[in-house]
Amino acid sequence: MAAIEAIMFAGAAGFALVVVATVLVIIGVRQEERHKTLLYGPPTIVALLARCVLRAHITVQPDQHSEVGGSEEEPPWLERPVGPRVR
Repeated sequence: MAAIEAIMFAGAAGFALVVVATVLVIIGVRQEERHKTLLYGPPTIVALLARCVLRAHITVQPDQHSEVGGSEEEPPWLERPVGPRVR
């Protein structure tokens, strides 16, 4: 009986860990999105823990990200190629 109880306890503890991690990630990602701080430091300890759970350690060099607002040019993936017109 002790073995069955130990297995049940381990299963319950594992399930509880998954639930806690899920709630932590939901709260942390919401804070990151609200403050728009994915390229910078996390706003709270919960957001930092969510980054650790998701393994979302982002390191961006200062010259790699553009200023807020960006440039007026369209990115290359938005440009439509002009081909021959079919009638």
